[in-house]
Amino acid sequence: MKMFKYYISYEDMYNYDYVPNALFPSFEESVFPVLALELPNFKLESGKYYYLYAFTADKELAKMFEDIHDMEKFIKITENVSVNTYERLVSNDDMCFIQLSSFKDKSGKEVSILTTLFENLIICDIEDYIEMELYRISSKFEYEQYTEKYIRALDYLLYCSYNKMDGVIKDFHLNFDVTEEGYVKNPVKWGLNLLSIYYNMFSHLLK
Repeated sequence: MKMFKYYISYEDMYNYDYVPNALFPSFEESVFPVLALELPNFKLESGKYYYLYAFTADKELAKMFEDIHDMEKFIKITENVSVNTYERLVSNDDMCFIQLSSFKDKSGKEVSILTTLFENLIICDIEDYIEMELYRISSKFEYEQYTEKYIRALDYLLYCSYNKMDGVIKDFHLNFDVTEEGYVKNPVKWGLNLLSIYYNMFSHLLK
């Protein structure tokens, strides 16, 4: 069977266009660089590391990957392998396996996009972290105690709003109807805008 593998240098994995936000002020402080170092890699004589970023034996998924990614940043290697070899790679290096994933956009609609398990893991980690932060700050602080840091973060990244009664946060909602102050009185939509988070993390690898 034919397998398509895509390698990338660590330098090209860095997102120079990353949009800072208060929870993740820089690309270095996001989960991306930490998890990227766990990808399979090899070292050139020059000392430069290349990482296996994605692979598939599905020709259509390979074409989709190439259609949406900036292929100037990737080295494509096509190999003929046995089914057993491919299954071992899927088992051992599953973070690089290409798949279709569903994320919600800013309207709450499910959108199907191509990702690797590595990318999906990053988005899920961010989602879990965001929800934990929301529960923590919503349960402990009155609105006046929210710092500028969190208000900016919630506005930009989380699309959150709050029920504010008598100056106290009574409830919080993950939604898309946000004011500059970081809250609205009558939230109407729910869900993290994972699609926007995805593009903020990975836009540097896309066309």
